[in-house]
Formats: sequence, structure tokens, C-alpha cells
Amino acid sequence: VTLNLMHGMTLEGVVSLDYDKTDPERVTQAVACIRALNQAYMDMGATPYRMDIENMDVILDENDTFWKAARAIKSALDPNGIIAPGRFNLD
Repeated sequence: VTLNLMHGMTLEGVVSLDYDKTDPERVTQAVACIRALNQAYMDMGATPYRMDIENMDVILDENDTFWKAARAIKSALDPNGIIAPGRFNLD
């Protein structure tokens, strides 16, 4: 874990998971671990500034004005869903 002071009110935490990507069991455990961490951060009110596609559902809230706007912008700029498929979708 690396902690970086962004400014007086913001602390960035970088968590790295080291695992053998050729071992299916380790991959499954790593995926479950990062999902649990992301959910725990959200439950604490600590919003991630980046999220992998597989965990977008943890952060997306279809009732949140921000995500409605993000979805509308992506839809307008990428109506065929070619750029970053799976991002900002509330499906």
C-alpha cells in the first residue's frame, strides 16, 4: 500500500496485489479481493478515482446526477459503444 498526499484534504491510497496470473485459483482470489476492497471503500464513503470495468457496478448509481451526465456524454460521443465498452454503462 502506498499513500500519497494529494493536497491538504485528499489522500490517495494505491493498493497493489501481487499474484500468479497463470494460476486460475489465485486469479479468482485476486479478483474477489479487489472487488471486496472496492466495496469496502465505497461503504466507508471513500470514492475511487479509477475503477476497472469488472467493478464498475460497484461505483455506478443510476440515480446519481453525475453518472446520468457521464452516460449521456458517452452516449452522445460514442453512440455505437466502441470506445471503452463497459464503462459508464448503467446496464
